[in-house]
Amino acid sequence: MKISSVLLGTSFAGTLPNSCQGGKQLNLLAELISATPVSQRKGITLVRDWSPEFKKEVNGYRFDEEARLLSLRAAEALGNCSAFPSEGSLLLTIKPGRIDTKGQFLISLLERQARPHRPLFGLRLHYDTIYLDLPNVSHRNSPRVHVPNLHDGWWHSIFVTFAEGQIQVAVDCEVMTIHNRNDQAVKKLTSEVDLTRADFYLGSRRVPKQRFKVCSSSIIIQKNRGKRTAFVFIKYNISIVMKQL
Repeated sequence: MKISSVLLGTSFAGTLPNSCQGGKQLNLLAELISATPVSQRKGITLVRDWSPEFKKEVNGYRFDEEARLLSLRAAEALGNCSAFPSEGSLLLTIKPGRIDTKGQFLISLLERQARPHRPLFGLRLHYDTIYLDLPNVSHRNSPRVHVPNLHDGWWHSIFVTFAEGQIQVAVDCEVMTIHNRNDQAVKKLTSEVDLTRADFYLGSRRVPKQRFKVCSSSIIIQKNRGKRTAFVFIKYNISIVMKQL
């Protein structure tokens, strides 16, 4: 298995909601693991994999069918923000497995105790397409980007940025065309979603059998740091190996 040692950087600037305690970079994947008590980590195994580019062993985790769905309180994870950052970014580094006709959920932000379980925000894969789930937008109408080489057996970086009510997606440093763009839903995400009532999930709470289907080395959420320019430098040294169900 190839572990990428790419060093990715980007920059942005802007203003955080007043409820946030400064800018913060969150490795959501690592937080989800550490927030799970050891006694509840059944089916999650720490493994070591040799990285030819790092020229050393890299720690990782293997999930099997016994692994429980991992979740994290959204507001606490983002520095006690009650609202989704008006400007920021989300970075996922993944290595998709076999093509699944039913789709694969990567990450979900869901309102706690809500019925039905409609995502407030999320990313999912279906064939060679990445879908962005947004508030009050059906799966069929979700914004999407096509990535023809997504299942080529290599690691890929999905970089999502949101600012001024708009969203952009880059895959492996290439800016992608977004189909079904919905700026109104993006504005609703950054202005109306109450994070104090929401949780982040690795995968999807509402589709439990579709949660562990890709390899992922990191899930990074970066908020801006006020009016100062902030740089995000991510080295992929956390590998998640997820078993096909």
